[in-house]
Amino acid sequence: KKDPNIVHINTIFSDVMKIMGETMEKNDIVSFKEFLDSNEEMKDLVTDIRYNYNADINIYNDNSKTNRLYPSNNPMTSMLGGWQHLIDNQELLENQYELVLGEFPNEYNELLLILDQDGNLTDLSLYMLGIISESDLYSSINPNGTPLKTEYSHQQLLGLKYKAVADSAYYELDGDRIVNNSTQDKVLDVIAKSGFELEIVGIVKASANSGMSSMFGGIGYTDDLVEKVMEINQSSEVIKAQLENKTVDMLTGLPFEGNVEDAYKSRLRSLGYSDRTNPDSINIYPKSFDAKERIIEIIKEYNATVPVEKQIKY
Repeated sequence: KKDPNIVHINTIFSDVMKIMGETMEKNDIVSFKEFLDSNEEMKDLVTDIRYNYNADINIYNDNSKTNRLYPSNNPMTSMLGGWQHLIDNQELLENQYELVLGEFPNEYNELLLILDQDGNLTDLSLYMLGIISESDLYSSINPNGTPLKTEYSHQQLLGLKYKAVADSAYYELDGDRIVNNSTQDKVLDVIAKSGFELEIVGIVKASANSGMSSMFGGIGYTDDLVEKVMEINQSSEVIKAQLENKTVDMLTGLPFEGNVEDAYKSRLRSLGYSDRTNPDSINIYPKSFDAKERIIEIIKEYNATVPVEKQIKY
């Protein structure tokens, strides 16, 4: 029993951050992915298993190409109407969202605009769509600023186009050195040379049974787009060259120091390299609450069969 006159603090933030720190340090995701890929029962319990990789999709407004819309430095953007990785299950997508105009994405370069259950977007979504600038956004909250336009037709939003750039495209090989072209004065050239077009082909409204990720709407991209970016990075001459040189950081021209293997892997990651056998993280989407409980049991059973260093924490 607790004293009703005392305010007790739930340490949820520190608890979650501690667990995240432990899992990032200790999880053997390579072995767990092998297990998931071969477990037939698990496949019957989930709507999707998403493997997340180091494959950033840098997205620019096609009309203002040096303004990168995604990824954003503001973590609130993904929660409040930003760019989202769609679940790879068409049946579930169609159950979660009501098609308003256009069609669901069928190709890697096709995007989905997601409205909330009332058919609205957030002001932050307008910024992430590149319709308004950051200065417009902040001006709208100033008492003496310019209020935002608050109504758009579906036709105004369908067909909006963007440019996507893979991480490796910001670098080029110059002899035995790697040159970084991600500076502001060179980005426009990188986009012109290596950017490829994305287009909003459909507008959907979140249905009553949509999850929290749809509460504020946003812009959805597919697994196919992630795969496309990974393919670009895998074929990059820059990454191939660094893969062959495990002792020298080709960007600085200096030998790797400290923990050489970690420094080598860190440089590869910064260039956009990812290994399909080794995801950064895994998201499991259960079909039901009963399925969720069984998935938890399966993870426990898996942990009981492997050494401590391979046991999964989540």
